[in-house]
Order: sequence, then C-alpha cells, then structure tokens
Amino acid sequence: MWYYVELKFRCHDTLGSIELRVDGSTVYTVTNVDTLLSTSIFNIVLGQSSSFLTTQFDDLYLCNTAGSVNMDDLCPIVVETLMPTGAGATTNLTPSAGNNWACVDDVPPNDDTDFIEGNTVGNKDLYVLPDLTTITSDVRAVQTFSMGRKTDSTNKGIRRVLRSGGTENDGSEKLLTLTSYVANRDIDELNPLTSAAWTVSEINALEAGLKIST
Repeated sequence: MWYYVELKFRCHDTLGSIELRVDGSTVYTVTNVDTLLSTSIFNIVLGQSSSFLTTQFDDLYLCNTAGSVNMDDLCPIVVETLMPTGAGATTNLTPSAGNNWACVDDVPPNDDTDFIEGNTVGNKDLYVLPDLTTITSDVRAVQTFSMGRKTDSTNKGIRRVLRSGGTENDGSEKLLTLTSYVANRDIDELNPLTSAAWTVSEINALEAGLKIST
C-alpha cells in the first residue's frame, strides 16, 4: 500500500513548526516550539526499526523557501527518469566500446565497465531522451545526473549541457577527483533556455549531456 506523505517544518529556537500530512489530510501539527537541531527535538528518519517490515520510498523531493518557485507543498507528484536512447546533436567524446549514448544508460551507473572519456576542453556529448510517459502537465523541475572522475593529477571539470530548439545551456562546473567517481546533480526548477516553467513538449524535445570545462 502506498501513501503520499508531506512534511513541512520551520527551524527556529522558539517559533519552530511541524506539519505532517498523509494523502492530503493533516495528521499532526505543532507550532511555536524549538526545532533547532542543537536540541535534538526533531529529526527526519527514512526507514524502519523492524527487520520484518519492508518500506519503500519513491518520488522523494525536498523544497525550501529559496528562489521563486517550489517553495511549499507540491501536492502528489511523480519523478520520472529518462535515460539516453540515442546520439544527440554533438558527439565529441570517446566511448569505451560501441555507441556513446549506450555507455551512459546504465541504472545504476557501472563506473569503469563502460564509459565515455575525453581530454579536450569544450568537447561534449549530447544524448536523445525518450518522451515523458507518466507526467502530462506541471513539470516542476529537471534534474540532470552524471558520474565522472579524472585519470591524472591535473584539474578537470565537467558541466551538464541542455539543448532544445537549437539553443544550449551549460550548467555549473563540477570538479572531478582522481580516486573515485563523483556524482554530479543539476536541478533546474525553470527552463534555463527560456527562464520560464518547463512544459512537457520542451522536455520531449530536450537533449542532455555533458561538456569538458577544465
């Protein structure tokens, strides 16, 4: 059985508040209390103490009051994952074997089993993505996820790239490490190509990839 759980709280030493909703109904609320972590009155724990129970979590999101959108409860939402299905407009990087896009479509990532690589600043790969199948309206945000590491001691960085309608946008630079893979995430609550809310048609036309930036 699945439940839609929403938890909203304010951290404050005297004016803290907590509100818990299950399937849209408020089941617990408290105001004007100390919710600072230093007093350990309130912690969020995902899981259960009994080994006889199995608890699953899906479509998890976190919001805060920063920015101009997604600052409160979003009502029931779905997180839909889109993995590369083909080559996009640009293919500069070198695959370990086969097609570039087929080296980055593994869930979970398989690190050195197959990968794409490069050493030239500005070189990039873009990938075609499938259309949305579950989300039909009100796209709240797009999260781009990549894994990477460097193979020598020089500074190396990558940026996520989004392309739609012939226009591209580069994300912030993520520096790589030599010893292990680094997980990189970019969350765009608004379409950086239009500065407006995402639409389903924009997602369906989107290509995503990464660029060597350092």
